Order: sequence, then structure tokens, then C-alpha cells
Amino acid sequence: MKTAVEQLADKIQEQLDVFLPGAVLDNKMIEQAKEMEKQQIINAVYHHCSAMSHSDLPCGEQYYNETFKSE
Repeated sequence: MKTAVEQLADKIQEQLDVFLPGAVLDNKMIEQAKEMEKQQIINAVYHHCSAMSHSDLPCGEQYYNETFKSE
């Protein structure tokens, strides 16, 4: 499954290919946005688990890796 940032980057690149053939997105900027999104997802899962006191639920990073890691 792709994250929202990954899907957005793909769509922007598709538009660049149509309107500016050969243009590429700034990889550093995309990677920074993906890392920010990853931390937000991890934090949200962590806070949810803490609030719900579900110790059997996966931690935030484990959830992220299982859900969004590239295959």
C-alpha cells in the first residue's frame, strides 16, 4: 500500500511527464515529506494504543512497516 505522499508524488510526476517531459521531482524533498508522514503515522498509532491500553496491538513503527513497506 502506498502512503498519501507516495501517491501524490506519483500523480505529480505523471503531470510533469505530460507537460514537462524529462522533468523530475526533487527526490530529497519527497523523501523528507515521506519521513514526516511516516513519523505522523507512527505517532498516531502509538498514541491510539496508549490511550486504548491495548498492549496486544503492534507498536507504531511495526504497524507502519507492515502496512506501508514497499513489497
